[in-house]
Amino acid sequence: MTAFVALALAVLTFVFIAYPLFRQKTYAVGRSEDDRLQELKSKRETTYSMLKELEFDHQSGILTDEDYRDLEERYKRKAVSILKDIDGVNTEHHGQQKSPAAMDEIEKRVLAMRKGKGRFCAQCGAKIIEGDRFCAKCGAGVSQGEKS
Repeated sequence: MTAFVALALAVLTFVFIAYPLFRQKTYAVGRSEDDRLQELKSKRETTYSMLKELEFDHQSGILTDEDYRDLEERYKRKAVSILKDIDGVNTEHHGQQKSPAAMDEIEKRVLAMRKGKGRFCAQCGAKIIEGDRFCAKCGAGVSQGEKS
């Protein structure tokens, strides 16, 4: 009797552990266009965030001008590729393109990010309010001519 209960528990445990593995395989094969579109949109937002981080790192002095231009160009190319893929999914799914030209959208986003930038502490990255001579977070001196 004890052996039967142990065997039954072992089989149930195996089924419980193996079920997600089998379910995941069938799910990955039958992905819908909406899932693909969501994945592309997530990649687009990640790429935009990386562009924003690059801008911040450049303004903070972490990246040199040459490194910044190189990385910015790479991420812009990646964003263009992702936007083209999104346009392709939209065209397949709806029969027409919904988004504007890829480069225009990227340039608009980058410009909006740059306009939203203020001054930041080179030590800790905290936002500096106009007229501050020291960082409120870490106390580092802020030069008055420093802008981002």
